[in-house]
Amino acid sequence: MISINRLERRNAFRPHTVKELIGAFNDARDDCSVGVIILTGKIHKDKESGKILTLVFAWAEDGMELKVDVPVIFKGEDVCLGIKKGGILNRIRPSLKYLCPSEHIPSKIEVDVSKLDIEDRIFMRDIEIHPSLKLLSKN
Repeated sequence: MISINRLERRNAFRPHTVKELIGAFNDARDDCSVGVIILTGKIHKDKESGKILTLVFAWAEDGMELKVDVPVIFKGEDVCLGIKKGGILNRIRPSLKYLCPSEHIPSKIEVDVSKLDIEDRIFMRDIEIHPSLKLLSKN
């Protein structure tokens, strides 16, 4: 595990940190048992200022299940029937939490709202995702 905790430098990477990361990536590249490299992390922020206090990165092996928050991206708002009729798109969740294998972590979940009319809804269970993902978010 690589942890960066350099408040006086605002957690900036030093050349030494970059060399350590490159070394870790090279080791993983040369290890035939490594099927995928996931650099995932936890960000700890100050509640008042919003400044990053620490970053923690972790390696995940192929097949390892991880809990991830995936951003929800809405597409088709510019042609949405309901919005054109004066409706408002109510975005309830900016992200969804999933349990998924490291090799299937989505970068985003796209939700097409172009055909929604006033009073139409899309539920989390209606969003098509890779079958290996398990939704952890609750309604």
